[in-house]
Amino acid sequence: NSYQGLFHIVGSGGTVENLGVEDISVRGDTAGGIAGYLLGTVRRSYVTGGTVTALSSDSVGGIAGLVDDAEILDSYVTNLTVSSTTYSAAGGIAGAVLGGTEISRTFTNNVTVSIGESSLTGSAGGIVGDGSNSSSILQDSFSLATISSTDGTTYLGNIAGKWGEFTGDNNYWLAQEGNTLGCVGSQLIDEG
Repeated sequence: NSYQGLFHIVGSGGTVENLGVEDISVRGDTAGGIAGYLLGTVRRSYVTGGTVTALSSDSVGGIAGLVDDAEILDSYVTNLTVSSTTYSAAGGIAGAVLGGTEISRTFTNNVTVSIGESSLTGSAGGIVGDGSNSSSILQDSFSLATISSTDGTTYLGNIAGKWGEFTGDNNYWLAQEGNTLGCVGSQLIDEG
């Protein structure tokens, strides 16, 4: 299965609620701490400690790797490394976001998000890696994450790496020393 997480896929109508995942090691083409592919809802859940790694040019996130017409609500990620060694969409909460997804009241703390070199353009963000193909909502979220890439063509942002038709409100970040990134790598939506 190319989708890796505690659950490979959480389907449409499926709900993960009041779940805590600790000290994890997840590796896959599309990887998430809770779900590789999320089409349903994650609510009041958290991931803390360990690593989530994408092994190919796909997406990786602290809670879910690929999120499509889904919800991540009242959830958080702490003390986690989210990474890909190649082109990817990497986010502290969600890697790539599609459709009419809602991400609300989430936060990351002491999270490292990084992607490697590639001939393609990648994206990394404290909450969302790539939301450029979406008409989603990201609101009331906070990020304390270290965002990095070894590829100069990558979009990096404290909240999101790439941002499309997203609606955003009340999103904040705390920049650590040396962090000169803005809210979003490819489009400024809301600085708080």
